[in-house]
Amino acid sequence: MRRELSPFFGETSAAITVSGGVGPIPSDCSTLIRVVYSTHTLPQISPAEALDVPTTYSEPYGYTIEAGALRVWPNLDCTVTALYRQKLVSLSEATPTNDLLTNHADLYFYGSLLFAHGYVANDNRAAVFKGLWDEALASAKVYMTRQSFAGPLVPRVAFVP
Repeated sequence: MRRELSPFFGETSAAITVSGGVGPIPSDCSTLIRVVYSTHTLPQISPAEALDVPTTYSEPYGYTIEAGALRVWPNLDCTVTALYRQKLVSLSEATPTNDLLTNHADLYFYGSLLFAHGYVANDNRAAVFKGLWDEALASAKVYMTRQSFAGPLVPRVAFVP
């Protein structure tokens, strides 16, 4: 489910305090979408390009991801805002539920029945639950897509110079 649905998980933002050019990426970050300093979006640059950034800049020029941390170039002390997709929270005793279980419990139900019947070698029943699981997964994708791109389509006129 995590592989199939990760592009649909919620977006959130967090302020990252950068010290000496390095700041921690939030622990619930799955995919970093954008990094913003003040009012402008910083471009992600390659490590080779980062070495060419003049150290005289007073504001961040760009960022890289290194060893699980966010590095801004040049090495500055600042605060940036990261917009990112969250990871799906794993179920545990400490975390007995997550958004997916709350909104799409049938995925867990059909998935557990699929694997249970596969484990006991009841292939006919496993195939039935595989079909139900695939249908529930497709339905969850449609639901999450609608949540991300809700609203009516609005025709726009392209700019022609």
